[in-house]
Amino acid sequence: GNDAAFIQYINNKIDYYWANNKIIYPRVISQVKGIDYKTIKPDSTYYSFLTPAFIQNEKAFNTSMYVSFLTNYHADYTLQDQEKNNWDVNMFYGKEYDFAKSMYTGKVRDVMLAEILMQIFQQIKSPAAVSVFDDYKTVNLNPNLLHPMKEMVDQINKYSVGKPFPDDLMLVDSTGKQVHISDYKGKYVFIDFWASWCGPCRHEMPYSRQLIEKYKGKDVVFVFISIDADGAAWKKAMQQEKLDGVHATSPGNWTSPATKLLNIPSIPRYMFLDRNGNFISNDAPRPDSGADQMLDQYLNGQKN
Repeated sequence: GNDAAFIQYINNKIDYYWANNKIIYPRVISQVKGIDYKTIKPDSTYYSFLTPAFIQNEKAFNTSMYVSFLTNYHADYTLQDQEKNNWDVNMFYGKEYDFAKSMYTGKVRDVMLAEILMQIFQQIKSPAAVSVFDDYKTVNLNPNLLHPMKEMVDQINKYSVGKPFPDDLMLVDSTGKQVHISDYKGKYVFIDFWASWCGPCRHEMPYSRQLIEKYKGKDVVFVFISIDADGAAWKKAMQQEKLDGVHATSPGNWTSPATKLLNIPSIPRYMFLDRNGNFISNDAPRPDSGADQMLDQYLNGQKN
């Protein structure tokens, strides 16, 4: 009996490893070689292996390759629909979720919706994600999948608009002195989470200098929180960037207290707090794309 199960496991692993690579190959080639995807898009015979029974195969959950295949197949399906019907690419995750809801049944649907929801939480972190979760609770039949989702939703709600920035986040400045965000109550606070090794973070720094210059003498404090594990690299980058403002560190790269406590999956990440230390935004616009418009609204008295 065990032999048959093992053989099925190996066969599934091989089949779905092959299928996964076949699904991602055309888009990977187009990215790596810089070729327009439309010019190398395969015809329908390329996808002839994608029978309903192959796609929706609950017996294949015995290998993680099946979940990888499903995730990539579904993303590709959604992208092809976007290319055909030209809907706004910002709707991608919502579309992906709706397609999964109607295309699959049973365990496959539960798992796919959970996978997409996890991506939504990681990418969007906003009330939009919470409303999708409310829908998911009504369609998902698997309590094991609900629990981790609920934890993520609680995390998002904990730091949503109007909630206080966590004062138990331990930060230290370059002299080793403790810094608390609550030290700046009474002023607006614009926070930048970054690291010396993060290219996109460093790209934003000249724009951050412009922001600081623009709001000099205004009621706002700029706080730069590095997640660098290497203190020397942080201090060197800080000197290179010549940024006025408050500099502090929460070391540890992706295991830093800041990234774990605030559920930050990627940097740079910006947050904006009101004078009471509550979130105006936990995912504010970047300095090079709209941060000043947000700051203007509050600092020029259009909003309180």
